Amino acid sequence: MRGKTHDPVLDKTAQAATQGWDSATRVGQYAADKTPDLLLEKAGQAVTVARQARPAPIAGDAIIMPVLVRRSRRRSR
Repeated sequence: MRGKTHDPVLDKTAQAATQGWDSATRVGQYAADKTPDLLLEKAGQAVTVARQARPAPIAGDAIIMPVLVRRSRRRSR
């Protein structure tokens, strides 16, 4: 598709993407500046807890998968 798209269209698209990125960055910074410190701290704690809790389901999958595979092999015989 890129080979068929004219250069001015690609330039305009890149310019619009850059402008959108810049606007999103400004809005995010504005929101962070206006957010009370206590709320930012609580949000940071929630993110930390979520990141720490992520490996548990992966470990659970590692235990459950061999059981499911073994069951499916028994049924297919």
